[in-house]
Amino acid sequence: MLWFAHSWRVPPDASWYLLHGLNIISGKGYVDIQGDPQVVRGPVFPAFLGFIMLLLGKNIDQLAWAVRLFALLNPLLLYLLIKRLLGTREALVAALFLAYFGYTSTLSQAFNIDAFLLTEYLLTAYLVLTAVDRRSSWLSLLSGFMLGLMILTKETSIVVLPTAVVAALLLGWTLKDVLLHYLGVLVICAPWWVWVWNVSQSVFLLGKVPVYFLYLVVAVSLIAVMVFYLAYRLGVFHKLAIYLQANRERCAWVLVIGWTLVASLAMLSQVNDLRVDQSTAKYLVNQVMRGTPLWYVLPLGGLFAIWKSIKGSRNWAYLLAMGILWVPVSLVALVMEISIRQWMIQQALGYASLAGLYIAAPEFFSRLKDWDWKIVLKGIPSRSQVIAFVSSHYLLNYALTCVLILFLIWGTGVQTRILANGIASNTANDNPVATDINPAVLDMKNWIDQNIPKGETILATWQYSYQLAFQDDFKHKWKAFKMNCASGPESISASSCRLDIQVTPVWPPTQIPFWMHMDNACRPTMVTFSDLIREMKKDEASYLLMTRQQDFTATNSWTPALVSSGAFELMYQTFVRRGSPSNQISLSMLRITGREPRNLPTQMSAESVINLAQCERRRVGEDKYVQSIRSILPYGIWLVSDPNDNTAYSAEREREAREIIESIYGYLPKMPSQNS
Repeated sequence: MLWFAHSWRVPPDASWYLLHGLNIISGKGYVDIQGDPQVVRGPVFPAFLGFIMLLLGKNIDQLAWAVRLFALLNPLLLYLLIKRLLGTREALVAALFLAYFGYTSTLSQAFNIDAFLLTEYLLTAYLVLTAVDRRSSWLSLLSGFMLGLMILTKETSIVVLPTAVVAALLLGWTLKDVLLHYLGVLVICAPWWVWVWNVSQSVFLLGKVPVYFLYLVVAVSLIAVMVFYLAYRLGVFHKLAIYLQANRERCAWVLVIGWTLVASLAMLSQVNDLRVDQSTAKYLVNQVMRGTPLWYVLPLGGLFAIWKSIKGSRNWAYLLAMGILWVPVSLVALVMEISIRQWMIQQALGYASLAGLYIAAPEFFSRLKDWDWKIVLKGIPSRSQVIAFVSSHYLLNYALTCVLILFLIWGTGVQTRILANGIASNTANDNPVATDINPAVLDMKNWIDQNIPKGETILATWQYSYQLAFQDDFKHKWKAFKMNCASGPESISASSCRLDIQVTPVWPPTQIPFWMHMDNACRPTMVTFSDLIREMKKDEASYLLMTRQQDFTATNSWTPALVSSGAFELMYQTFVRRGSPSNQISLSMLRITGREPRNLPTQMSAESVINLAQCERRRVGEDKYVQSIRSILPYGIWLVSDPNDNTAYSAEREREAREIIESIYGYLPKMPSQNS
């Protein structure tokens, strides 16, 4: 019941899934807030949420309870999987580890796609093992269906595609059943791939590709078919089958390691600004390790799985291979420093290995009774006796068992304290953001219901807009404001960008932006008054909802600038408290006035100001960069806070930015109050 003691947050990505699920069951189709087809992520999780809405309605509390109850399947499925793979005792301990120490027990986020993905994965793995044991064709096909659903839940699941071949090599799954498994994957995924191409002319996981790429794929496929036919006629497959039969384990590990390396390189190549530095180490220590109370013994579980595999246990080898196949996802999560819920599957497999170690250690320890303790009691043992004692592993096993028990006791205490603190903080209601829907969002929703006529279009920035659109239940038309973003490292979050335009804006700009971000590679992202007004006219929107723009400088700082320009008037404003009273994010409803905007300073974060100065020094030279910045931004620069700039040197960077602005303009322009 500790799983249900937290007040669950509904962050923007959870609202994204809720709104898409509502669109599906409402007959709108799988479309985003704009009404455009959603081709980035598969529809399985939103469809699952939509199905629950059909049963329970749109009440957030009921939906959150249903999804969390569904997540309770994870310890049960892990128990069934490990029982079939390793044994009953290992399965019971693994399930207990996952239930008490797993991320699901402490993370407060509702509608967690990764917990749902873990359920799909454990069920898929269990179906594969059951199909292997029973030689069942329909279970083989069903396991393929489940893997296809995994891929359409989260595209990174494609890393486990070789699982069936590994099962054939290590566990003796027949070729017919393996082919049925992959037929099931194709049956589920092919309609989605065709639909994605039909609505967007893009290839799932690859994005937009030129037409000749498809011709190339067809040509390569035809050549592959001819090569396979020729190989069959020459008896190559028969010889290959004989080789595989004699070298099953070697071939399995070549496949697992080779696939993992290729998948890792492919996935890391898609990461912008790939680097491992001090920030990566902090993420590993402060988030991954802190969120895993048994992290210090999990490596021992991995070593134990390797040792058992070397000793010849194919079941252990299969479990180890299952973990290795997730390495590409782990690497991406590490270098991108994304939420620790991305580690749920790896954590579950790690706990399974650790359970085997905890079960094996006492068995080793029990052998101590067979050792002749009289040798020790007679006095100082001889050198040969010491060597015999140590080589028997009994002393080491005894020490290891004691250490493991102490680690488990310590980890249990840490996790209990975390859970207790979470319950206490929620009971005290110290953090109103950690409620199912933020009160400020509900306040804005109620104001919209009472003051904006039905059918009106509201243009909104990303943060909280999906929550509001979901709560609005189609009373109004919602559109998302998208920027034309610079591509490459340090670019704006994709959730805030137009996906059809990924080009670097012209520099120097032809119009003066009222907001600008400059990354460290001199790629600007800018918004001008004309951009915003043109977007509103295109969407026939009279209202503009300003919220925090995901990942970059807060767009709530736009509100005073937009009001001061005279082009917009403030209709209503409410605040979201994040942690402390000083850290407030505003939700502001503005209405366009039709007046021409006045000239105002450009809003920039400290990091952007520093990058701008460095970029202009390189572009025009040290002696001309001040004049160049004055000509580009003639009305000055408003320095605004950056929610991501929370490092230890942030104050120093802000001081440096102030000095740069004062050296260029001779003064530091002061922004109007947020409440103005």
